[in-house]
Amino acid sequence: MEYPNLIQDKIHGIEEVIGREAFEKLCGSYGGLDLHIPQTMDTQSAHYLADTIGLEATRALVAWGGSSRVYVPKLFDIELQKRRADIAELRSRGVTYAEIAKTYKYESRYTERQVYAILEGPGYKSPKTSREDGQTSLVL
Repeated sequence: MEYPNLIQDKIHGIEEVIGREAFEKLCGSYGGLDLHIPQTMDTQSAHYLADTIGLEATRALVAWGGSSRVYVPKLFDIELQKRRADIAELRSRGVTYAEIAKTYKYESRYTERQVYAILEGPGYKSPKTSREDGQTSLVL
């Protein structure tokens, strides 16, 4: 699975080493934390890690980065950034803001205005008024 470049470097190595399923379990339990990878499998922390992601994944992680610290991203942040990248890709293919909002209506309850804000960034300005009654609507 391809992730947006903002978090790609942080997760790329870990997911390759332990696999997608174990990576999701790791993010679910340790997401948002700096995780100390034990130097050997004989430590208590290795046993806690094995309870979370499995013995084989823990062995692979210890062999890959034993006695180091890695940041484990939150699973929610990964999914959110992936969804935003998908929205940007849809828009680049010419899909309208309204159609994108309908696509994500039930999954994340995005409105047309929220899709516009996602694509235009945090400093976007409110859309101009185009309706005769003075109501705000998107002018794109």
